[in-house]
Amino acid sequence: MKVDNVVPICYCFAAVCFYITAIINFVGKNTSMGVVYMCLGSTMLCLSTVWSNIKKGYDEDAEENEDAETREDKETSDDV
Repeated sequence: MKVDNVVPICYCFAAVCFYITAIINFVGKNTSMGVVYMCLGSTMLCLSTVWSNIKKGYDEDAEENEDAETREDKETSDDV
């Protein structure tokens, strides 16, 4: 497993923990803290998605840049 994949998994694990805590607080009639933990869980879930998309975008940009450099190298070698 790549190290880049560990961070989103940790964010998802934190989100699940916050959701479980929110459910416990809702059952215990402590709804205000339940709402806070629900919001924190949703935030962690969003962060995991954003982190995954950022890493995916960087990988795609790097591949596009390498392809562009390869095309430029071929064009300059053809001109010589």
